[in-house]
Amino acid sequence: MERAYAALLVGLFITVTACGSNQPAYDEMANTGLERADLGEVNAVYDPGEGVVHLRGTVANESDRRRVDDVVRQAVGDGVEVANEVTVEGASAEMADDFDGSIRTRLKNEIEADEQLHERAIDFDVSNGVVTITGNVADDREKERASELARGAPGVRDVINVLEVHPSLPR
Repeated sequence: MERAYAALLVGLFITVTACGSNQPAYDEMANTGLERADLGEVNAVYDPGEGVVHLRGTVANESDRRRVDDVVRQAVGDGVEVANEVTVEGASAEMADDFDGSIRTRLKNEIEADEQLHERAIDFDVSNGVVTITGNVADDREKERASELARGAPGVRDVINVLEVHPSLPR
């Protein structure tokens, strides 16, 4: 009996290991595309919790920054969001951080002033003008409202909204 149980466990381990995750390796696909396009100074990191491929690194000019976005979107397909947080060479990192901080502050102030969202725990992560919205809202309408506020803020290049909808929240 003990031998049969051990054999069952070994078989289960082999099956799980062989099958692995059924989720594509988005970061590997993106990084392979970047290397083939000679954009190796950029790194792609997939965050499965957000369902987002974050692109980070430095390129020579704005044209290369846009090309990074195109290459990665083609490599990963439509199954995942892409956040292009790439910096253009020569841009002051301190200035970019200050600008991101001002975007974050502005968005927090807008949420606090918004009649619909002021009671929600909503956070903004801003990197090179890419805003990632996290937290909890009561419905899809509130989620979309947060996206609208972020998209309307000066300096925002892209918005990734990973707010979770919890209908049990008070309205």
